[in-house]
Amino acid sequence: MELLTNILIWAGILIAVVMVALAIHEFVWKPRQGGGESARTASPVKPEPEAHPANGAPVVEKPVETPAPVGAEAPIPDSAAVSTERPEESFKRLSRSQRLGLARLTIMTASFDRAAGLAVAACKETDFDAIVATGLIGLDNESGRYSLTGPGGSLGAEHLSPEDAELVRQFHVEHFSRLVESVHASEVDDREAAVIGFELVKTEWPHLVVVLELLEGREGGERAFLEFAEAVNATGIFQSRPADGIHWYSVMVEKANALGDLEKELDAVTSLGSLHAHLERHEEALGNYTRGAAICRELKDVHQEGSCLGNMGLALQRLGQTGKAEECFEKVLGIMRDEGDTPREGFALASLGKIAEERGDYPKAIGLHEEHLKLNLETGDQRGEMLALAHLGEAFLASGQPTEAVARFERQLRLAGSTNDMPAEGNALGNLGRSWRALGNPDKAAEFFGRQIEVAHTLKDTESGLFAMGQLGQCHQDANRTWKAVECFDDQLKLARQIGDQEAEARALRSAARAVRSLGRLPDAITRISAALAIFESIDSKDAEAARSDLEQWRQQQV
Repeated sequence: MELLTNILIWAGILIAVVMVALAIHEFVWKPRQGGGESARTASPVKPEPEAHPANGAPVVEKPVETPAPVGAEAPIPDSAAVSTERPEESFKRLSRSQRLGLARLTIMTASFDRAAGLAVAACKETDFDAIVATGLIGLDNESGRYSLTGPGGSLGAEHLSPEDAELVRQFHVEHFSRLVESVHASEVDDREAAVIGFELVKTEWPHLVVVLELLEGREGGERAFLEFAEAVNATGIFQSRPADGIHWYSVMVEKANALGDLEKELDAVTSLGSLHAHLERHEEALGNYTRGAAICRELKDVHQEGSCLGNMGLALQRLGQTGKAEECFEKVLGIMRDEGDTPREGFALASLGKIAEERGDYPKAIGLHEEHLKLNLETGDQRGEMLALAHLGEAFLASGQPTEAVARFERQLRLAGSTNDMPAEGNALGNLGRSWRALGNPDKAAEFFGRQIEVAHTLKDTESGLFAMGQLGQCHQDANRTWKAVECFDDQLKLARQIGDQEAEARALRSAARAVRSLGRLPDAITRISAALAIFESIDSKDAEAARSDLEQWRQQQV
């Protein structure tokens, strides 16, 4: 009996020794050797047990820390260090809530900021930091934005259930909806809110597309989609991204139509028309504005109908349907007079005046532009006054009355100077240059075109700059300063190539070719006109025939 007792005692001691040895191996030696992690970078942590209590709460065990060797740096907390161990091992070290947070973040298809990450993961900041520390989420220190790594996305996606995925998508929608709406709720004026909103939306655009697509696909979610899309649209992002804008405006039209909400459909269809017009898709714009006018009649909104008719007129005019365009502008004129909307009344008068000018009916055009000018003088609208003076001067110039044109353009220039309106000033200078050239005074004309170039340079208005450079070259050629003219055409050519304007490039080459031909430099002229012809043909320009004729004639002279 005594022997049996002794055996049991020694057996118990042996078992205790083995258990201690196993504990030391598990908690001390293995973390320092197995994961590639040293005491210099992070304190080893015991892996979390897979078993959980019956209530589903995770078993939380306090990490066992191993002191760093003597002389080593103090260990960096897990939240501030990125693990260098294998992704799978890093993932295993995460707690249950941290794994869930990573899984939820897998719906983020683009980079995101901290606020978005916390909102979508629906976890504590310490948990978020622990996920980042594993290296399964990357951080761009320059932008402060996070993004999932490949392993992080794969490991997290395996643990995202369909039910939780739907919940997380709702978190995503709610966060970015609040983000967009907060801009409009802020205490800033509309212009500043639009700027702030545009910058915000531009950064978060990939996430907003996810929200739009999610709301678009929800059955019975038309109202929620429209509210979010309208908030995004208010930032101006749809207008700045034409392809996206056309798609989402079209969906907005469809959703509003399904709801029978005519006002929202009108807003969407006219916005769609505006974008089509900007892209010079005038047939599509005409269809949008025609539908808009029909909705206005249903709503009995005469004023808005007038606006749609005005845009219909512009589309018809650009499609070459001048007669129908004139009918639209006549209707606009009557509506806006009745409504007391003088700016749009002025628009209708100016549009009718331009149509009369195109038809060659200069007396009618001049009369309409003078009526427009009188209207602006009565209302004190200086911008409208400058526009009317410009139109009136152009009508006089087209009708062969350059002296009358000069008088109007000089008034335009004085008014532009007094109101510090540099674009209007540049326009007036160009108009005066054309008028003085028509009067046979190239030196005076050159003075105005030179000033227009300076204004265009200040405004970075390359279109006006190209025009003025070409006109200045023509003035020098008129005054027998041909080499000066060639210099201007070469400057024009350089700018055209810089901005990728092929038509302007070809015209500069052709002008320079004619100038050097007049100097007797026939080979140089042929080289330049050949280059111009190649561009004209590539862009199917009507100027190709004239350039081809010049080339054939000069080649015959060279023989």
